[in-house]
Amino acid sequence: MNASIFKAFHLYRESEFQVRMEGFNIFNHPLLNNPNATVGGGTFGYITSFGNTRTVQFSGRYSF
Repeated sequence: MNASIFKAFHLYRESEFQVRMEGFNIFNHPLLNNPNATVGGGTFGYITSFGNTRTVQFSGRYSF
C-alpha cells in the first residue's frame, strides 16, 4: 500500500510552495520474488530474496 500527503502554502499572488511526503510499501510487507528456478542447486523451489522494503521520500515544489 502506498500513501502520500501534500500541503500547499500560498506565498505571493499566484506563487505557492508545496511540501510532499510519499511512502511506498508503508506497512512494510515483504514483497517476495519468484522461487529460484535453477534445477541442480540445493535451493530449487525456495524463495531466496525479496523486493524493496519501506521507502519514504520528502520533496518540495515551488510554482510561480
